[in-house]
Amino acid sequence: MVRAASRLVAAAVVIGVLVGLPITEARAQTSGDWPTYLYNGTRTGYDGGEKIITSSTARKLTKLWVHTTGRPISTQPIQVHGVVYYGSWDGYERAVDAANGAQRWAAFLGVTTDRRCAPPSVGVASTAAVGTIKVHGIATRAVFVGGGDGNFYALNASTGREVWKTRLGRPPGYFLWSAGPCKKRETLGVAVVRTDASLHLLGSWQVPSAMLPNHDSDFGSTPTLFSASIGGVVHRMLGIQNKNGIYYAFGRYAISSGPLWQDRMPSSGNCPKCGTGDISPSAYNGHLLFIGSKKTRIGRVTCAGSIRAVRPSTGKVVWADCLKSGPVLGAVTAVPGLAFVDAGNTVYAVGTNRGTIVWSDKDTHGGSGFWGAPTVSGGRVYVGNQDGHLYAFGT
Repeated sequence: MVRAASRLVAAAVVIGVLVGLPITEARAQTSGDWPTYLYNGTRTGYDGGEKIITSSTARKLTKLWVHTTGRPISTQPIQVHGVVYYGSWDGYERAVDAANGAQRWAAFLGVTTDRRCAPPSVGVASTAAVGTIKVHGIATRAVFVGGGDGNFYALNASTGREVWKTRLGRPPGYFLWSAGPCKKRETLGVAVVRTDASLHLLGSWQVPSAMLPNHDSDFGSTPTLFSASIGGVVHRMLGIQNKNGIYYAFGRYAISSGPLWQDRMPSSGNCPKCGTGDISPSAYNGHLLFIGSKKTRIGRVTCAGSIRAVRPSTGKVVWADCLKSGPVLGAVTAVPGLAFVDAGNTVYAVGTNRGTIVWSDKDTHGGSGFWGAPTVSGGRVYVGNQDGHLYAFGT
């Protein structure tokens, strides 16, 4: 068995792309809300409607409140209608007031335990999504989230009470949303897969064996959907990092043809939290892709982590920032003029034009490490930490 805490922030070995997703790409959702992982169904990580936090005001960001749990937080906080929803490894999904961090409810969704693994127990490692469903004929806002017990839940967003649940696997062999906190050596093919909404296979591409430096070189990330003009033709694209240190960009409807371009980020590896093997999803603001990475070199400098802006048509690097505080594990997120990224124990705001770091905040608590993506919503930045703290920053 492999001791693999890093797999709790990685996706499954095979990444699926549903052709039925709404193609909103870099356009804004409801102003002020961040209702799902990486903001929208195309996972751009970009809120084009953010007006309060800008390249001018970000320098004034200060800590507004802290909400504390007993265990690490690796999920991305979700903010809808003034409420922040997030899960923790203690097994609870929580709702807190976005204004002051006061807890509204906490729902226990289970913990998976296996003493052969490190860590030996993990609760909620799934980022929630918020939407509206009919309950007894009444429109009800619900929180959808994978529990620590192998069940997928719908919770009443106002009270945290269970609306329904469905079992997707039995722990410890299955864990949501990753393949599990502890598993045997991987022997599955490493592939990008395209399906329709019924999960019928429409196409796939497998990483050549020569490009797999170890048994754990999988796509432990989430695809970003974007558009690019190549040779005068607009292509709908898909980009994703592999632990072999390469970012691959495909034609969204011709995945079987292989990548249209690829770009090496850092060195390969099988331990993202140690600084090797990329799992950070990128962000797309309609003009550039923003890609976080682990240990790498920029010029002659060795960096513990980095963020790069690249052109979506070619992968050519526009600018690159060396982040010495640690590797980038969580997704990059963006708003007009800014990209947000966390590396090790520090979260950063970076200007998207030139890559200038305009703000940062270092968490000095013992055991600190940012594994989840920051959320920028309604003039606030929310981010969870491995030390069990959820932080809110504002201007």
